[in-house]
Amino acid sequence: MAQNWRDQLKSDDPRVRAEAVKQLALSGDKANLPFLKEIVENDPDLQLREYAKKAARHLFTSASRPAPVEEAPAPPPQPARPAVDMEKIAEQAMMEPEEETLSSADKRNAANLVQRAFTLHTSERTHKAIPIFAQALELNPELVKEPYARSVAGELTGKSPEQALHILKDPDARQELIDEIRGKDKKDKKGKKPGVSPVEREEKETPQTTKEPSGIIQTWLSFFSMTESFFDREQDRANTEDTLLSLMVYTIASVVISMVTGIFQLQQITTLMGEQLPQLGFNMGTIFFFILIGTVIMSPISFYITVGMQFLGVRIFGGSGDFKSHAYLMALVLVPTTVLGGAVSLLSFIPVIGFLAGLAGFGLSIYTIMLTIRLVKSVHNVTTGRAVAGIIVPPIILSAIFGCLLMTVGSALIGSLGLVQ
Repeated sequence: MAQNWRDQLKSDDPRVRAEAVKQLALSGDKANLPFLKEIVENDPDLQLREYAKKAARHLFTSASRPAPVEEAPAPPPQPARPAVDMEKIAEQAMMEPEEETLSSADKRNAANLVQRAFTLHTSERTHKAIPIFAQALELNPELVKEPYARSVAGELTGKSPEQALHILKDPDARQELIDEIRGKDKKDKKGKKPGVSPVEREEKETPQTTKEPSGIIQTWLSFFSMTESFFDREQDRANTEDTLLSLMVYTIASVVISMVTGIFQLQQITTLMGEQLPQLGFNMGTIFFFILIGTVIMSPISFYITVGMQFLGVRIFGGSGDFKSHAYLMALVLVPTTVLGGAVSLLSFIPVIGFLAGLAGFGLSIYTIMLTIRLVKSVHNVTTGRAVAGIIVPPIILSAIFGCLLMTVGSALIGSLGLVQ
């Protein structure tokens, strides 16, 4: 039983190994410190390593206390070298806990990022997985000692764990690897892969090529199949020309929809107000002119304000994407959303199906929000929670600021009117 802890240290169950560490801590024998040091440095369980550090400190402290004086023959002299070695072992095992430790939230977030990186890699999006794994290393540098993280690093780079971790921690080497992977993917899509038969190549490449849009119009028509993988592929095509083209189509669609819906709304207003509307100086031509000018000016301005707020918000919550890709993907989503939303708005004027059109509009709004979250996750390499926070927090903050300003200005106006009276 005295050496039972030796067998327990070899167990696959962390709880059994923890019991062995407890026995070593209570043994009072400094000769057991090397075993605790071995656990501290090599055990795969992070919590057990921390527990072993505390156990080593307890063992060293309790074994260093002076023993009571007893009337007994003096023991034979011990060689000095082992004692010095034990002191060094104790210092290494016990001084480390004094260093600043990572928070449990950082460790948990880092573990989630490693898992997300592996998921992206298995879905052939390694160029997206590499920056995410690098973020995990920044949050928790101790990942270099964990077997699972080391294995994922090797999978991402195709190198040994040591070489992989060195590459992933170096920004220049990491970017070079990403560029190499992207170049290889493009080359494989253009030509034949060496060593792959035509049948195998057709089985591997046909599903991907059938899903990828062939042009900007086909991309708009893929509205209901815009998955996160879709955005991952599409952002590599991000360009200013297509962004501006989508924005122009969005503006034209907004103008047409505003004009058509304005006709129905003006008819209702005219019915209610009768001859009072012309007396106020308004006519059909003037109203439509203001609608046209306002829509043409405000549509692109509102687009870039919305995208800018999303971009800054996601960056605050750890996003790493670029504005060009963000604006490009958002413009792609905006065109079909506007056209479908306009159609739903027109249908809402029909009494029989007005209620159903309202439900359809609500469903379209929810789906558009889902697409926005997906494209933000794809562009900025963030989790769903961070994407949602980056989207909704800036409008809430701006609304609160705007509300405070209105209250301040309103109070000042009321006060000035009171003084005038």
